[in-house]
Amino acid sequence: MIANIFYNLDNFFQVGMSAANTPKIPFHRLLT
Repeated sequence: MIANIFYNLDNFFQVGMSAANTPKIPFHRLLT
């Protein structure tokens, strides 16, 4: 379960980085 949390955080930061590089996705979409 803890590994799953870290996995989700890693995915979140990867998506956040790509969204920062290519701002086509509204950031609030990442939080829902």
